[in-house]
Amino acid sequence: MDVGSIKPKYLRDFRDIECLPLPAGSFKSTYFSNAYSAFLNQCTLTSVKWSEAQIADHLNKHGKLSDHDRAAPFCSPPAKPDMDRFKTRPEPAKIIKRLALIIAERSLSPYDLEVANKALIGEDWQPKERFTHIYNRKDGHLLLTPDPKHIPSLMRLLCRQVNSAETKDPSSALIAFANTMMIHPFRDGNGRLSRTLLNAMLYNHHHPILISGAMSYFYDSMLIGALRFSNRTDPDLRPLDWTLGRMVEVLGHIVA
Repeated sequence: MDVGSIKPKYLRDFRDIECLPLPAGSFKSTYFSNAYSAFLNQCTLTSVKWSEAQIADHLNKHGKLSDHDRAAPFCSPPAKPDMDRFKTRPEPAKIIKRLALIIAERSLSPYDLEVANKALIGEDWQPKERFTHIYNRKDGHLLLTPDPKHIPSLMRLLCRQVNSAETKDPSSALIAFANTMMIHPFRDGNGRLSRTLLNAMLYNHHHPILISGAMSYFYDSMLIGALRFSNRTDPDLRPLDWTLGRMVEVLGHIVA
């Protein structure tokens, strides 16, 4: 994909949205799907294991964007992950496994996502009280998230979409990830919850953490920038597909 040729158009205001931003089947992943398949083949062959601290340590020492990454119109310089930040956070693997079992039974509910969010946030968890702005360091304003009064119905629609999705389908997981980010249902931890949900939908018993917190933090500016294209009046998920694919490719290099 020539990411340099993709230009954002008009952004949507989600404050009064009453349906999911991205319907099921609205996008077919290519870059992310291919990277995901290659990564699983690599893991099957090498039986490698890793930790958040290991990934954060590698990115602190060696992390840099390639020329191809920097060519993306939604790219800005990555942050350097703080290892201590990921050592002190709750272990996401247990939460991913729990959600994966619920999804396998086609019984995911908004309550399950709230429990997962509380587990990811810990004692600092608070309910969302108003709509919020999401910003990107390079592009500025990204979107206004839905009014809290619409979030319960949007979360029910999201769970229905996840429960009816084909299991271990990168396209369905990508759409659910983007919808969760754009709904932004909680006061904090929405990025962590979106990653957890994506990982749970693609879960396999060998390597549940596909998109790690440290990796996402490193690519945060690109990830949010890519969501800006998903939030257009004519949504384009190719930048998000490409960014998630790049994260998986880099993870493959780290654990090789």
